[in-house]
Amino acid sequence: MTLMRFWYLPVIAALLAFGAWEKVRADKATAINDRAVEAVAVVYGWSDGRTIARDQVPIAIQRLGTTITDTRRAREQAARLDAENINRVRNAQDAITKDVVDDYEARIAAARGRADALRLQLDAQARADPGGGGDAPVPGLRDAAARIDETAGEGGLSVAERLIATETALRLIALQAWIEAQAGLHPDGMGSSSPAR
Repeated sequence: MTLMRFWYLPVIAALLAFGAWEKVRADKATAINDRAVEAVAVVYGWSDGRTIARDQVPIAIQRLGTTITDTRRAREQAARLDAENINRVRNAQDAITKDVVDDYEARIAAARGRADALRLQLDAQARADPGGGGDAPVPGLRDAAARIDETAGEGGLSVAERLIATETALRLIALQAWIEAQAGLHPDGMGSSSPAR
């Protein structure tokens, strides 16, 4: 019966053990929190590593929040500036391409015009002098003379072959101008944005 009288002793002992356990756990959590606050204080230069006062914790948290906000704003501004720079570079590249293509097309049109004029000149010469100096024209010689003039132009090239060579040369010149202008365009905005000719 004596055991029944002191039934509460094991309960009290269990509650004391539980309380002691919770105190140890709370002390550990506080120690960890204090170390974290000290680390933040050292990183931000608020302390030289010694324990900081508890009233400085809200200040440290506020400064950390401010730093996070400032970092977010700086990241957003950098993203906006990057997007603007990408648009600027694309616009400059498009302008370079348009300038080079316009110049190339103008030169090709001029070369084709000169080739057409040369063809007409050769045809007129063939019609004006069909025999090349004899009294009686030889039948069929007029067409042969025109073909000879057509195939034996300057450098042994026909008008069509000269036009192809000129177009190829102009294409390469335009490509070189485009490459030089694109290479001179710097993404950081320090380069030229006009095509080199």
